[in-house]
Amino acid sequence: MASGLDKTLFNMRFTAKQLERESKKAEAKQKAEEKKSMECAKLGKREIAYVHMANAIREEKQAANFVRLASRIDAVAGRCVAGGAAAPRAAPIFA
Repeated sequence: MASGLDKTLFNMRFTAKQLERESKKAEAKQKAEEKKSMECAKLGKREIAYVHMANAIREEKQAANFVRLASRIDAVAGRCVAGGAAAPRAAPIFA
């Protein structure tokens, strides 16, 4: 049976992986929007190209935010593991 901490760590790592996947999806959307923007610019549709490029920039920032949040969650999970491993050794010293 898994303890509450184990479940929490699993959920944190799972969430971090989900965020990394979402980041890759956002990067793919960004490249697609950039391609649409270039095609519209070649056809002389500047306003539509501008909208697509704005979407590409938004997706780029979103991808960076996903990666940033995933790394923070992973760091917290790592600290929980390190803290949980250190706690049993530290207890006899102070007892």
